[in-house]
Amino acid sequence: MKITLDKKYYKSDAINNGGIVASFFEKLATNIFKQSYKYATKNKEITGRAELPLIFSERNIYSTIAVAINEITPIHLSEWAFNPSEYSNIEKSRRVDFWCLNRDGKNENPINYFIEIKKGWYCLNKASNEAFQSVINKDIIELVQQTKDLKSISPEWDDVDDIFLGISIIHGYYDDNKLYYNEHNVRENIYQNLGTDLNLQLITSTWHIPSDIESQWDKSKCKFVTIAGIVTNKSKDNKQQI
Repeated sequence: MKITLDKKYYKSDAINNGGIVASFFEKLATNIFKQSYKYATKNKEITGRAELPLIFSERNIYSTIAVAINEITPIHLSEWAFNPSEYSNIEKSRRVDFWCLNRDGKNENPINYFIEIKKGWYCLNKASNEAFQSVINKDIIELVQQTKDLKSISPEWDDVDDIFLGISIIHGYYDDNKLYYNEHNVRENIYQNLGTDLNLQLITSTWHIPSDIESQWDKSKCKFVTIAGIVTNKSKDNKQQI
């Protein structure tokens, strides 16, 4: 599997546990890709079709992400609910797509990871730079806001650091026309949508899809899948980031 990690836009010293979070993200993204590949190869064995689950909808890939998290820590839940002022009515409180707890912080301190998921698509054939840049702007801006919202309302945990991770799973698709863009352009586009908030860090992992995987819909094919991680944190010794 051809998987590449890009930390060009990631400054690990800008947030607490920055290096640790980068390692967590790399493991998570790699596990998502590996689980997807297992799905495709097993599905081909059974049905004759090597479908790629990552091209399905956001809700359809929750199980893939859950398996990927489970390879890191068995302590995880989807649609986890919390609100610092409504513990008595927790079913009506804010929900996060995934929560997990791992003892991977400094001195083996536990870290809460709160993870929001988005899906996105880039057409690599678009000759218009404006059209290319606008296609996913809305999703990235929404993901940034969701990540910030989680940070602002999350409860304080004793002796536990909090990491807020927005993940966008992005397909670079194309047809038989000329390719104007590649995964580097996609990453730059995402970075430009983060704004000037120094507490938001971008890290990405990209899998170039092998030719034997049936990763297409209609007349378009998927050239690569990029998982973009937008990271921020709130911890006891870094209150100014709230």
